[in-house]
Amino acid sequence: MSKYRFKTELEFKRDGLWHIINDVPNYWNSDKEMNHYMGKEIQDRYTDYCDNGTGFSIGQWSFRSTDYVLNFVPISISISNKSESFEIHPITEIKM
Repeated sequence: MSKYRFKTELEFKRDGLWHIINDVPNYWNSDKEMNHYMGKEIQDRYTDYCDNGTGFSIGQWSFRSTDYVLNFVPISISISNKSESFEIHPITEIKM
């Protein structure tokens, strides 16, 4: 599993990064040719760019630091006959 993934349509809209007229994320191809990236994991070879909060390109498409998020893993566990849901957040930095 990759450390980062592209935002979903809902996340772009929530963050105010959706181009209403073109119906695509801001700065993405207006013909919706990049939309298939939404929600997909980002290959590990781009992790350094994401860790540094910078943009990167895949082929002809350029992505900005606002286009991706950490890829959290939702899990469910059962404790004492109660079902609880948690998200596991990767540790990206240790503060002492």
